[in-house]
Amino acid sequence: MKWVLLACSPIPGLVQFICGRYSRGVILLLAGILGLNGIVVLGPGLRPVSAGLTVSAISWFLLVGTAGASVLDTIRHVVLLDRDKLAKDKRRLMDKGIECYLKGDSEGAALYFTQLAHIDPQDADSRIYLASALKAMGDLPGARRNFKRAAALNNAKWSWEVSLALKEMEQVKE
Repeated sequence: MKWVLLACSPIPGLVQFICGRYSRGVILLLAGILGLNGIVVLGPGLRPVSAGLTVSAISWFLLVGTAGASVLDTIRHVVLLDRDKLAKDKRRLMDKGIECYLKGDSEGAALYFTQLAHIDPQDADSRIYLASALKAMGDLPGARRNFKRAAALNNAKWSWEVSLALKEMEQVKE
């Protein structure tokens, strides 16, 4: 549906009507009609010669401007709404994973943190939490891999914790 909306977005006001933003759709539609009216209806034979260039320039500006405004509005609402949904999903998974970890359910926490790491592979926090859950489960190679990945993603924030955790795992290994 997102791609259909983006494809229809150059038509001023159409996507805004589909998405239920009627006042914005009416404004864009009217401005687009004014621009189209100036281009088509007030053609070269119907307007005074002195106003020809001015009317054409204003009409094209209105038509192209409303189409551009419609596209930008669609991108903002369609793409950014997906980003908001992604942020809510990440927060929900993080909360569930932390809740499981605090209850002592390392396997459940690892499942939630794995899903979180798949949603956003560049998130160092989810990698640290996943590594901690894997370490608690006894999966030291997986924990080591995720600790190192978290340090690579955000070395300044996690360097101390990662070095401490890796040192602890080396001591357990020996």
